Amino acid sequence: MSDGEKTVRIQIDVPLSLVARLDRLHQGRGGDAGAKTHTWLRALARGAAALEAGDDDESIITAVNRPLVPEDEAERVVLRGDHLAYGTRAGPDRRDDERGLDAGRRSEDHHRVRRAFIDRVMDWHDEGRPAADIAEALNEEGVRTARGNAWSEAAIEQLIHLEMQKRARGEWQEGE
Repeated sequence: MSDGEKTVRIQIDVPLSLVARLDRLHQGRGGDAGAKTHTWLRALARGAAALEAGDDDESIITAVNRPLVPEDEAERVVLRGDHLAYGTRAGPDRRDDERGLDAGRRSEDHHRVRRAFIDRVMDWHDEGRPAADIAEALNEEGVRTARGNAWSEAAIEQLIHLEMQKRARGEWQEGE
């Protein structure tokens, strides 16, 4: 190594199947590389470009480990230790805002907001509203399921069934 060159070790968690695909492609044995392979190749190219530009180690790690972050999430990505983290809250808590449930940053706030949501659904059920009407009302408000889908009659019925079981066991108390 000559003066001015530096060596940087970067640990990348790459699935073994991806390494095997890259090896087959390199040896000319064909096969479609697949979207994941192209994603990792682009990530490695960004890392090499950052290394050539003389960026610091943290920038290089970020460039390699951030394969395809959507533009709207780019400012939420932070480096924690040697891995990238999205936002400041855990997955379910962070997703509450995206689902239309307005909650704060503390987990207690999220539990309170979820409980209020379930209480509202149960109130509608106790008033005699059918599950299909409840699902339609929630969808009109823009509230989504935990997976980000629209509410369906079956999902509401399942939620009501679980809450009724909690009531029967004595675990459920309104407003908790």
